[in-house]
Amino acid sequence: MKTADGKFRLSDIVKLATRTPGVRVESGRRHPYLLKYERANIAGVGNCALAGSTYVDRHIVPWFKQVTGYNKNRIYHALKAGAW
Repeated sequence: MKTADGKFRLSDIVKLATRTPGVRVESGRRHPYLLKYERANIAGVGNCALAGSTYVDRHIVPWFKQVTGYNKNRIYHALKAGAW
């Protein structure tokens, strides 16, 4: 299954999230996946729901920006490569 905009498979995003320090992936109730950041209370980062209705530019990129501090191009490259 891909994101709503068709840019990436959900499995590719989950793969990258599991390889990101401080991030864990859980099963969600209304969404197949929930990305959580361990230091969310310090960094002010909320959870990121991941499903077929998720848009990469609206949801995934801003969340990874907050967690990693990387820019959009680096995040896209990592999503394509499957690693940072």
